[in-house]
Amino acid sequence: MMANPVGRPRTNIRDLPDGWENIMREAAQEGASDVEVRCLLGIGESGWYTLIEDDEQFCRTVKECKALCQVWWERQGRKMSCGESDGNATTWIFNMKNRFGWKDKTELTGEGGGPMVIEVVKFGQGPTTS
Repeated sequence: MMANPVGRPRTNIRDLPDGWENIMREAAQEGASDVEVRCLLGIGESGWYTLIEDDEQFCRTVKECKALCQVWWERQGRKMSCGESDGNATTWIFNMKNRFGWKDKTELTGEGGGPMVIEVVKFGQGPTTS
């Protein structure tokens, strides 16, 4: 006789509603977050990450949806900047930074976080450090 497993069974694809891929894509094409998609699918955060880890098809769909979502938000920003739609540029920028890792600038540092070392090589001479 097998012992009863402890804890809740792992979430799997069979737990999702029919047409789950289309549900995810349609939401992503409107800029939906992962949280919104999870709610539409009826799964929690742990189930979401379990599916990403356990099911390659789900993992691929999540990656595709992240790209679709970012495209939607980029288009909204482009429309605002061209005057085609109203919106709040500050809110849009913070959204892009927080959701998609956008930055105003990238800091470059050298070894150990120190200053960058640049080697200048002149034709016919050896390298010099500046």
